[in-house]
Amino acid sequence: MGRAIGMVAGLLLLAGAVYGQTPSMRSTAPKKVIEMDPLEVIGKVQKPHVFYVIERGELKYEGLPLERSLIKEVEESVKRPPF
Repeated sequence: MGRAIGMVAGLLLLAGAVYGQTPSMRSTAPKKVIEMDPLEVIGKVQKPHVFYVIERGELKYEGLPLERSLIKEVEESVKRPPF
């Protein structure tokens, strides 16, 4: 029963859409077709050209000053049980 009601409702909606169109929308005038002669496009595909010259730099760095030693704390943490 519910399926039949759904079909009737769908048909009514479609019927309303068909009759709701204006006459200009329903016109069956032939559509315009524009035919053009073949067009040949000749060109050259440009590729990007990038060239970098980077000289090697000398790596200079200095270590940070050691404020305190953490060796004792690391040794103590190894001796303790993990959990």
